[in-house]
Amino acid sequence: MRYAVGVAFIGKSPPPGYMDDPATLYEITHLEGEGLWHVRIADDTPDQSKLAKEERRQTRFFIPETLKLDVLDADGNISQSETTVTENISLGGAAVFTSMSAERGSFVRVSSDRHEVKIIAVVRGKRTGPDGLTRLHLEFIDHFFPLQGIE
Repeated sequence: MRYAVGVAFIGKSPPPGYMDDPATLYEITHLEGEGLWHVRIADDTPDQSKLAKEERRQTRFFIPETLKLDVLDADGNISQSETTVTENISLGGAAVFTSMSAERGSFVRVSSDRHEVKIIAVVRGKRTGPDGLTRLHLEFIDHFFPLQGIE
C-alpha cells in the first residue's frame, strides 16, 4: 500500500479547530512572502457544478455502482459492513447511500466484486438528502476507482 501526503508549513501551532477535530481537511489559500502558508478549512463537499467541466477535479458519473463498505476501527478491524450503491462515483471518490453510523473522518474499505478492487477511503462528509436517505461522501485515498466500462 502506498500513500501520498501533502505538507505545508503554516506556523508553530495547528490551525484553529484542529485539536477539536483532527480529521478536518484544510486547503492552502496563499503564501505570505517567503514565509508560511495560510490555510482555511476545506469544504467537505465543494460545489464544482459552476466550474467548467475541464476545471473540475474529476468527472462524476451519476450511476448506481454496487459496493461493499466495511467501516474500520482504530486497529483496522471491521466494525460495520453493508452492501450499497453509489449515488455518484469518480476516480477519486463517491457518494454512497448508507444506513451505517460512520462519521466524518472514519476509514472505510470499499470493495467492488465487479471490478475486483478494494480501496481504502475516508469519510469526508455525511448528509441526508431531500429523499430522507443518508449519504456518505467518500474520498479514495490509496488508489483511484477503476472506471473502465463505466465511462
